[in-house]
Amino acid sequence: MIIGDVRELDRPYLRCRLSLPRLGITVEDITLLVDTGADTSYLHPRDGVVAGVPFDLLQGRSRSQGIGGTASYFPEPAMLLFIDESAARYYGYRISVNVAKPGDVSDRIPSLLGRDVIRRWQMDYDPTNSRLAFTVRDADFTMAVG
Repeated sequence: MIIGDVRELDRPYLRCRLSLPRLGITVEDITLLVDTGADTSYLHPRDGVVAGVPFDLLQGRSRSQGIGGTASYFPEPAMLLFIDESAARYYGYRISVNVAKPGDVSDRIPSLLGRDVIRRWQMDYDPTNSRLAFTVRDADFTMAVG
């Protein structure tokens, strides 16, 4: 089971390892807001700056429509790893993450984990008891921890 956090305003967050292989970037610990309304996952400027994303190397600008309006993003091949500590296993996903450049999206918006990953899990979200847990139904790959 993958365990997340329930934070301010009962928002569900999950930590993972993010790799952007084309850019040579690996972030050991990034926190994503679990967003069941997002079709895909997003890396927003605040986290992109911390990760050291070379924004000038991003390619293939696309537009994305959300509740806050339309914004520009750059799809980037990525791998996400989530840890299941009880099983001493990582679950990995090869996806395309939409990366936003600073100025294109507010730096106050957290990065998002979308349905491209969470549709492959069963979610147990109980904010009154500060519980967020995911049972993995499938993954692109698994690895033992350690």
